[in-house]
Amino acid sequence: MEKNQRIGLTVKRIANLFKREVDKAIADRGIEELTGMQSFVIRYLVRNGEKDVFQKDIEKEFAVRRSTATAMLQLLEKNGYIIRVTSPNDARLKKIVLTDKAFQRHNIICEEIDKTEQRLYDGLTKEEIAIFFKVAEKLKENLGE
Repeated sequence: MEKNQRIGLTVKRIANLFKREVDKAIADRGIEELTGMQSFVIRYLVRNGEKDVFQKDIEKEFAVRRSTATAMLQLLEKNGYIIRVTSPNDARLKKIVLTDKAFQRHNIICEEIDKTEQRLYDGLTKEEIAIFFKVAEKLKENLGE
């Protein structure tokens, strides 16, 4: 393995670049208080609006630890994007509910995420994209997902 051919470091760099671009694009549209990851959470909540979503669902979907999800959700709540409502089925669980503020900003968030995502595809063939996803699945398997 050559020094500059580290898969983990390369994946991390790409993730950082992607996050930075999404953060900047959303801030440029006047939503400075949201990070890219929080934007992805809002998008996920909108897309899963027909079912109850709990913190454990966020942890699983985004492969983050409980402490990371807690901090992110607390900030979303503080900034008025979500509220947490006690589940009628289990008082220990808090359902995550989007506020009107989140719905108002949802289209901007999706536009900027989609534009940045599309930039990743630029110049790639269908075959290269298929290979990327095949390799990514193997990498996730290697790490136990």
